[in-house]
Amino acid sequence: QPLSAKKQISFAASVSLLNPHALIDAIGVIGTNSLHFDGSARLAFTLACILISGIWFFGIAVAGHFLHRLDK
Repeated sequence: QPLSAKKQISFAASVSLLNPHALIDAIGVIGTNSLHFDGSARLAFTLACILISGIWFFGIAVAGHFLHRLDK
């Protein structure tokens, strides 16, 4: 039986937030690179990271939707 939307979102969030590789990337790569910027440049870097991440995950969701259609 398929999971409800709420349970799917909860599961995906828990997997994402508890993924050690993602945490290391966020702190070690993105966090370290943010130290190269000051003031408004750091804010722009932060917003760009958030925007690109959102676009990437939206794209994955859209791809999953179309792949699910093909699977039927």
